[in-house]
Amino acid sequence: MTEHERKAPKRRTMVKDRVGCVKATTRNLPEGPFVYGMKSPPDPEGAGEVISNWITADPSASKASVRSHIHSNILAIKHGAVTAKAARKFAEDHTHIRMKEILNAETNTHATSAFEGPFGQKTVYADESMEALIQAKYTNFSNYDADYPSLDGLVDKSALPLPRSTRASTMVESKTKSANKEEPKKPFTMKKFQNIPGKLNLPKSSAKTPTSRA
Repeated sequence: MTEHERKAPKRRTMVKDRVGCVKATTRNLPEGPFVYGMKSPPDPEGAGEVISNWITADPSASKASVRSHIHSNILAIKHGAVTAKAARKFAEDHTHIRMKEILNAETNTHATSAFEGPFGQKTVYADESMEALIQAKYTNFSNYDADYPSLDGLVDKSALPLPRSTRASTMVESKTKSANKEEPKKPFTMKKFQNIPGKLNLPKSSAKTPTSRA
């Protein structure tokens, strides 16, 4: 198949599975022993040569003094260069204005920082020991059999406060409370069941109550 020849694309839903073979592809892939990827040529040096002949990096050159723009601008203003163009021209003409290097008076070497470390915030150790944490001595097992954790101590900081009552809401609330205080209506009763006298007549007790003797 040449580079310009293309086969008709196959539909993936019509490709059947074959026993013992992978599913046929629906893409136009090159035929024959084609290798995918980019060829990675090996390095000229092997691992043994690299270890036996270790090449160190060349040290950097010593830092040279740089131009002091602040001191150059101060001198430019003193010499009458008040514009940006005049200050830039003064700096180009006087390239010898540079920052002074700080040297130690005793050894005549570059000064280093007085504090060499360690830097950062000091670690504050907790009162709890690692043994107590591993043995779960600070864990409360009172609700061990519960199927859901207790969220009593959870504070939702994103929750908004309750809205304040307005004049209209106060009036609606008072009207609702007054409507609820009304006496309940009597249940409906037919007329023939109203005012029915009782049929249970108890005898009147004529006996006098005994008086207590002194």
